[in-house]
Amino acid sequence: MESEAKKRGEMERLAYEKKEKERVIRGINRKGRKPKPPDDRPRDDDMTNLTDPDSRPMRKGRNKTCTQSYNAQAVVDVGGSMLIVGGYVTNHANDANELLPTVASVDESLGEVKAVLADTGYVNLDAFDELEAAGIELFVAVKGNEDEDCRQYDYRPEGRRKKKGRVIKDSRLLDMRKKLQTDAGREMYCKRKETVEPVFGIIKQVMGFRQFLLRGLEKVNGEWSLVRLAYNMKRMQRLVSGH
Repeated sequence: MESEAKKRGEMERLAYEKKEKERVIRGINRKGRKPKPPDDRPRDDDMTNLTDPDSRPMRKGRNKTCTQSYNAQAVVDVGGSMLIVGGYVTNHANDANELLPTVASVDESLGEVKAVLADTGYVNLDAFDELEAAGIELFVAVKGNEDEDCRQYDYRPEGRRKKKGRVIKDSRLLDMRKKLQTDAGREMYCKRKETVEPVFGIIKQVMGFRQFLLRGLEKVNGEWSLVRLAYNMKRMQRLVSGH
């Protein structure tokens, strides 16, 4: 806990110094008490897991309970093979910072990544700029209702259907939403549900892999690599047989 607190304090200190420097450059006179610099000591509400300190409390949804978990990432080819071409395991519960690492996990020997499909959890403007500068076209849902047109039937309660998302103001997100509302954009984005979602379903239901058996981020990454390899061998057998 002390080690994690020092890492957190160092990151917060860098952010604190950056804000203070910007305040001085802009000549902003802050009223009231000056904010205290970050503390690198454990807080009263800090927790750790003695069995696997690399794991983190995560939950699948707002109505779900937290469990000690890892976040498994997979990059799936949407060109027809449905093979897993990249992936890794992280202990970050949020996917907002995983867009760049997932694309980077695709080995160069497999070819050049030309387009990326991702759900709204991967929205990250800095990642958008970097990937588009590299010539990669993005199809990323910027709100939870971007894929609503892919629903043939909607059995959700009426209150959930009318729930409003956040207001989008950034021009890059507005352009992305507009692209996904076109016929071509909608057709392209719907391929995400036809590819990566079934892959996770096959791994869980058909192959029976529902939890990691090893401990520690490095070992869990190795375990996930074996799972992806097993899936690809199973999938390639079906591709060769023509089924």
